[in-house]
Parts: sequence; C-alpha cells; structure tokens
Amino acid sequence: MADDGYRPRPPQDDDLRNAIERLAVFVAKNGPDFEKMTMEKQEGNPKFAFLYGGPFNEYYRYCVEREVHMIHGNGHPPHPGNVGPGPSQPESEFMRKMNSQKEHLHQQITDSERNLKAHLDSIPAMKEAQVAQAVILSESQKMTQILANVNFDVNPLGSMLDQLNSGKCSKDLVSSSRKWIFEHCNTDQLREVVLTYLLSRVKDAQANDNFRLNVLYVINDWAYQW
Repeated sequence: MADDGYRPRPPQDDDLRNAIERLAVFVAKNGPDFEKMTMEKQEGNPKFAFLYGGPFNEYYRYCVEREVHMIHGNGHPPHPGNVGPGPSQPESEFMRKMNSQKEHLHQQITDSERNLKAHLDSIPAMKEAQVAQAVILSESQKMTQILANVNFDVNPLGSMLDQLNSGKCSKDLVSSSRKWIFEHCNTDQLREVVLTYLLSRVKDAQANDNFRLNVLYVINDWAYQW
C-alpha cells in the first residue's frame, strides 16, 4: 500500500497518545476480540472515548492498521481512507490457542458433567448391591460361627451340594446328600445346624433354580422322616 504522506493528527496529551498507540499494538496482535473486550471494560470511561468514535478515533484506527501492516510484513503506514471501522486482520496465533483451549475446557466440563450424572444415576443400584452383599457376608459369617460352635464338619455335604449346583443333578447325588444327613445328624442340635446350612445354600445368589428345588426336596424328605 503506497504512503501518500498523510497521517491523522495525534493528541497533544502524551498520556492519551501513549494509551492509543499501546492499545493499537495489542489489538493488532490479538485481534478484534481484544478490542471488543476493552470496549466492554472501558465503557463510560472518557479516556477511551476514541474507541467509540470520539476524538482521535481516526488516529486510533490509523495506528491499528499501521501495526497490522507492520506485523504482516508491510511497513508502510496506511492511508486513513482505507481504515475500516475496526481491525480485520487474520486471527492471531495467540487467539487461536486461546479459542482452542476454551473449546478443550468446555469439552472437559461437558464430559465431567456427563460422568457425574452417570455416577449419581448408578448410586441406588450400587447401594442395593452393597446391601445384598453385606447380607450375604453376614449370613456366611454367622453360618461359619454356628458350625465352629458345634465342631461339625459339613464339607462332605457341601461338596455334594456343589456338584448339584454345577449341573450334575442326578438321583444318586440327591440320594447321597440325603443319606449323609441322616447318618450324621443324630441330635436335635446338629439337625438344626444342618437345616440352617441347607437354607443358607438355597438363598445363595449363585444357586440355580434346579439346585434350590432339589435341596428343598431333600429338606422335605428329611423333615418327613425326622
């Protein structure tokens, strides 16, 4: 752009002139958003009247475009007739980085909100599962204590029940389980202990329906002949 020697008149006040020229440098480097931010911040401040079309606005626009040309490799100062209503230079690297960071931060906030909602939605189910697990653990500990108190080993019966629950559901296994109970439960105390043990196995979350049915058959036969 050719320089015809024209230059808008700067303010005689050195402080005002310095303020205009410093702001022009920042706007040229950081883009229109910086000017907009400054206008919002300084609205009503008479020292920045040049931003709103007041005195020395022409000089301010001249300085902005001059700095833009300096930054982009054309050191000639512009003619004021070519100075638009505001800087229209390409977005600076600084502003590109800032916008990228804002988008990244916004995405992080969105993801965090989504994760928090999913966590809050899962709390009732988690609590229910925790309560169920606590009940199972409590009953298991209670059963262990009962067996320890009477010094009674139910592992042979437990092994047969495990086979029943694994799908090896045969009449021989059912018969063997019933026979073991009859042979080893020869007191009311032991009968009560084994009955409690059988019921705990039926209530086990890992027990399948066929297993529960067969254990109930065993209990029914045993109770009938008790």
